[in-house]
Amino acid sequence: MDDNSGRAKDFDMKSVGQRVSLVLLILISCVLGGCGSAGPELNRPNLIVTSPDGKRLIISDSRNFRILIVDRNFRVEREIRVSPEQAVWGLNLSPAGELVMADTRLAKATFDFEEKRANSVAEVFFMSCDGSVAHKLSWFSEKGPVVYPRQVLPLPDGSIAVTDLRLNKVFVLERNGAVRLSIGEYGAEDGQLYYPSDILADKSGKLLVVDSYNHRLVEFTPGGKFLRTIGRKGSAPGELLFPQNIARDENGRIYCTELGNMRVSVFDADGSFVRTIQMPAASGSSGLNELFGIACATGPAELYVTDSLNSCIHVFDLDGHHRATVDRLQP
Repeated sequence: MDDNSGRAKDFDMKSVGQRVSLVLLILISCVLGGCGSAGPELNRPNLIVTSPDGKRLIISDSRNFRILIVDRNFRVEREIRVSPEQAVWGLNLSPAGELVMADTRLAKATFDFEEKRANSVAEVFFMSCDGSVAHKLSWFSEKGPVVYPRQVLPLPDGSIAVTDLRLNKVFVLERNGAVRLSIGEYGAEDGQLYYPSDILADKSGKLLVVDSYNHRLVEFTPGGKFLRTIGRKGSAPGELLFPQNIARDENGRIYCTELGNMRVSVFDADGSFVRTIQMPAASGSSGLNELFGIACATGPAELYVTDSLNSCIHVFDLDGHHRATVDRLQP
């Protein structure tokens, strides 16, 4: 057998091995996470956003591997497919209506921790609401400024703020990926962060960050200077336990989902505690909830809370009265 034939067979075997590894990765994803049917039932929704005009909701239906654009009655207007390899934990709309999504994935199937880090990919997509990608930022093998993005927030000047769980920072990036500003560092002191999971900006540009593992919200100036904290660790009224995502209503009130306390805590714009909102009893879950995404809509004013464990979205008025629980889309 000549050298060319040997090399060809080696190449074929490598190709087969790569294909087998990919198939195994997909099968394992299906076994662990559920393959999803892309039907009317929701399957582990984890994020929800309202459009600027308040007429639409954008939902990350994570285990169905899709982004849904629905009206306020949960009728589907658009379905955008994502691949099973993409872990989508960042989703937002720009003031102009551009859809911005952040995810992490592996470039190839691997099971060793160091190999996973070497083959990790962090991505931010800028898309129209039909799913067409206009622009993408991508960082490979933890070599970019962003290593493990969680939430992405489009800012009025066209830049974006990205929370990074691995680096415990917030980056403000130009559209081309250049770093304009880095906020925070690992720790529990004022201005430090530990697992920043979400971010909002108010009308003046101040940034409010969910500091999840420090069990608080942290506010910064537009330039990254520490201003204040809201909440502290605990389960009493006004305390937080593993806060996840936040939303604001038109009056500036802050609504925060808590993974640990399985509730929503509400604060006034000045940070004073208002109330907690308890979730309705869910069937088949022993009363457990897994609360992540949250959004406020106008006209009429409503609050939407994703309950990933129970594959549903709870709907409340802004006083915390339960209106509906939605687990499937409408025809």
